Formats: sequence, structure tokens, C-alpha cells
Amino acid sequence: MQAVEPIAISALHAYWKSSQTRLKCWFAGLRTTPSRGTATLPLYHRRQMVCLSREILVAELLTRVWSSVLLARDVFHGHDECQQLARHVFLGQMEARQEVLRMLEYPNRLPARQAVVVDRLRRRVERWTDVLVGPLVRKYDVTDFVFDVERARDFGTTQPPAALSTMNLAMSQLTLVGLSHAIPRSTHTDSTRATLDLAVARSVLSALPHDALRFHSPVLTPDSPADVQPPSATSTGLRFADLRRKLPRKQDHPEQGE
Repeated sequence: MQAVEPIAISALHAYWKSSQTRLKCWFAGLRTTPSRGTATLPLYHRRQMVCLSREILVAELLTRVWSSVLLARDVFHGHDECQQLARHVFLGQMEARQEVLRMLEYPNRLPARQAVVVDRLRRRVERWTDVLVGPLVRKYDVTDFVFDVERARDFGTTQPPAALSTMNLAMSQLTLVGLSHAIPRSTHTDSTRATLDLAVARSVLSALPHDALRFHSPVLTPDSPADVQPPSATSTGLRFADLRRKLPRKQDHPEQGE
């Protein structure tokens, strides 16, 4: 975040393109659920909806954390190079989140037993998001993408100073262990969405400085498919000017662009 060199446009482009394509896949899956007042989904489809809901919620954690990192970087460097793109992806993520929350409201779409499972994961994601973003809230006052600002500030205050400036190996490993227990990997993910999830994660990693990650990344394990590539981004291109017009900067943070 404090690196002098700019984030590669290709990495931001890949993040945006992969996120948009994944969003379309999510809504294609969500459309298979019945609306309010219709028949209950068969067991197979209920399981698929639980899996899809979990995917959306877990993806939200990465979206909020990475958006916070991009915003904090802009604050540190005194420009708005990344935040408009981050907000654009975040808004799409919020649309998917709202669909999941609406699904939890109606027993014919997701029965109570499955809804409890999804809702438990939702609360874990919210808490872990505030844990991970806490140091940024404390150091850069980046609060746009947290769930509970005071909770995030508390987490940022209780973490040791070393975690705020450099990646501490022991702490990062403990964090990964905690995340893996709180958010276990799904074994029923659609292969297309799994490919897109990996493309999004890799686009984030490719945007980081080479020395940013000093621990083994679970995203790039040896058993990861070698032929997985982000969706092609050459057909439409990324128009940052369009994003700026669609997403004007928040008036309550005028200092970020100065």
C-alpha cells in the first residue's frame, strides 16, 4: 500500500473483469430460485443455493478487504487512482449480498435449517472483515467497507504495531489458520465460478508488490489448476472515466483526492 510504484493497470483490469463476470454467474444461479409464494425448491437445488450463498458471502470478505487496501493506498498517496474501481466492484458485490439476504427471509427458497448455516457464515464473514481491515481503519481511517466501525477500530487498536507496518510471519499464519477454520473451503462449488474465484484472487496477488507476501499463499498451492486464467479482458476494455462518472467520490471524504 505504501509502495511507491503504481499498481499495474493490467492487474486492476483483471480484477474488475473477473469480478464482473463472476457477478453475472452468481445472478444466473440465483435466478433458479423460486420467488415468494411459489413451490419449495427440491433438495438438490436447496443445496446448490446454500453453496452459492456461501460463495457470495466469502467473496464479500475479499472484496471488502481489497477495496479497503485500495482506498488506503489512495489516501496514503493523496490521489484517487484505485478507489473508483474498488467502489464499482463493491456495489456489484452488495447487489449479490442483498439477494442472499432476501433468500434467507423466505422458507420456500431456503428452509430454516439451511438458512441458519448461511446466516452463521454471514456473521463470521462480517467479524473477520472487521478484524482484517482494523489496522487500516486505525492507521488511515478507512471505514467505507467495514461492517462495524467501532469494532474494526477496536481490532486495529489491539493488534501489535508490527502488524500495521510489516507482514509478521507468525501473525499471518495464525490469521490464515483462523480463517480456514471459520470459513472452510466448499467442495460443491461450480467449476466455472471456482475458476472465476481463483482469477479474482490471482488478480489481487498480481497487484501486490513482490515482497508483500512473506508466507505461503493458499491461493497458489501446487494443486491449483495450472491452466486457470482470468477471463479475457481484451474485448471491452476498462474505461476508468466511465467509472468516475457513474461513481462520484463521496462528499464526506473530500480530503482523499487532495
